[in-house]
Amino acid sequence: MHLVAAALALVVVAAACGGGRVAEEPTAGFESVVRFGGLDTRAVQMAQEEGIAECMIAQGFDYVPYVPRDPVDPPDVGTLAQIPDRVWAMENGYGFAASVERFRVFREEDPNAVIVAGLSAAERRAYLEALVDPFGEEGGNEAGCSQVNSDAEFYEVIKEQFDLQMEALERFNADPRYVKLEETWSRCMAAEGYNFRDRFASIAESFQSRINE
Repeated sequence: MHLVAAALALVVVAAACGGGRVAEEPTAGFESVVRFGGLDTRAVQMAQEEGIAECMIAQGFDYVPYVPRDPVDPPDVGTLAQIPDRVWAMENGYGFAASVERFRVFREEDPNAVIVAGLSAAERRAYLEALVDPFGEEGGNEAGCSQVNSDAEFYEVIKEQFDLQMEALERFNADPRYVKLEETWSRCMAAEGYNFRDRFASIAESFQSRINE
């Protein structure tokens, strides 16, 4: 209970130092926008799944392209100011256990799990070897179907996108205007008795000493 009270007090101070109230609905932070750049990850995953299905069918196995439905993610708690309000937290927790439940639901909804369940032991072994060949060279002709898109061109595109996003994030963090805002935030928090290096160290620095007690 003391931890909850301390967290709520910190949220109020952090929100005040941020110059505004905490949003009622979860919104994507600038870091997420910069890192992911609006990439349609579902479209990318579905393209990969379709390639896997084509490969599996060519080997005589059934496979249904499947991408789990988009989950309702908990609020981003990257900083103290983004910790969800007390009512939301009491109903949903802080999202840490949600990933376990989400994985269970995804497995239950996966049509390929039903396909595998209906196979004999020998058929299941052959199916899984075709899907994920542990002895095949990644990206090579002998690799399992799940690695069908693991070629140099695919990774080069992903790497290029990642490099551009990291470059943009570094420029943002180095912008004098952003640096000034961070310094102002730290001074405001310090005036209330909370000495944090920056917003993203605030959670760890706030709770680590209490966890160790």
